[in-house]
Amino acid sequence: MASPALLALLIPLASASTYDEPWQEEVVKSAASLVKLRIVEGSETEARFERLEQLAGDPVPETGVIDRFGGMTITSWSPSGHLPLLFNPGDEGYFLLGATDDAERWSIASPTAGYALVSQGLVTATFRHSYHQALVVEDQYRDATTAIFQHLHGQPVDAKAQRASMEAQLDRSPASYAMDADGFFAQHVALESCYYFCGAGDLARLEPFLKSDDGHVQISAARALSAVDSPEGRARLLAFVKDDSRLAFARVMAVWGLRRLDARDQAEALLAYLPQASTEETGFGGNIMDPRVGTAFPESVKVAIEDLLKSWEG
Repeated sequence: MASPALLALLIPLASASTYDEPWQEEVVKSAASLVKLRIVEGSETEARFERLEQLAGDPVPETGVIDRFGGMTITSWSPSGHLPLLFNPGDEGYFLLGATDDAERWSIASPTAGYALVSQGLVTATFRHSYHQALVVEDQYRDATTAIFQHLHGQPVDAKAQRASMEAQLDRSPASYAMDADGFFAQHVALESCYYFCGAGDLARLEPFLKSDDGHVQISAARALSAVDSPEGRARLLAFVKDDSRLAFARVMAVWGLRRLDARDQAEALLAYLPQASTEETGFGGNIMDPRVGTAFPESVKVAIEDLLKSWEG
């Protein structure tokens, strides 16, 4: 599971408090605005900002304050600690802000989600979960995240431009991080964009990535496959779930893909496979002191299948 290509954000927060962090799709859905900000003053309890660019969503004033979190579920709480804001004066980045009852005060999803900081033209970017981040060229990050925000909020998207950008990356052979880190990260963005913007005709385009030896590529490719809503796409998801050569975490993504497609036509095959399903432990890994250890994830591929079949009962 470990790879130098996707950055595991392991930040000890000097607190025993933990939380279940939402996946990026939910972070974007629950945000009111996507903006680029500069932090001008900060502490562990609030960060004052100036707006640099409004990209999508509700207008954000030229200045304001981030002073709370929203969207996460606290799984343990220590009265001796708290969950701090992790910004310094001069930090710049893209923020998914949640509105509050005060027009000048805003929230982010969690101490580790709802923002992506920029340094030297590169963004520490989240497209699925902050446990799995990528170092992305700023223009690509801005365009992809704006399109995803617009899509999830029912706003018009420049579908032609988005499609061209995505296909330019996915029509290349899968890049190796060791040989072409920039290409590897660019394809990560394209695969995660495919999760939202691919369709029934994209199965062949995804096949080389589904067959990749890189675990992080497998995860994104399995997620993207859930956008291929066709009999062939559903069958490929099932085959991926059953393939013991694939990373267990990625196979859970394929199970979740069947859930996303409500692919009940695969229930009988899943039930037949269940006795053989892998019980290998899955999860994000990471440091036990990381507060995101409260993030829920199926214990194994077998548990993920059991959960799905139970949800389809009746």
